[in-house]
Amino acid sequence: MISKNRASIVLLYPHIKANYECLYVCQLPFLEDLKQYQFTPIAPTNPATRKPYIPTEQVDAA
Repeated sequence: MISKNRASIVLLYPHIKANYECLYVCQLPFLEDLKQYQFTPIAPTNPATRKPYIPTEQVDAA
């Protein structure tokens, strides 16, 4: 939701169909809104089971 109390940067882009035309509004972040997060890499094995993360046939079917 776009706040009316503070400035915002938005992108308007057209959406054109055969029976109507409209503009979509996409709010863009300011530089202060962007944050860098450092995550530790995922280990190739699960320490609880010491088995590699290999998907099962049931997971692949989903």
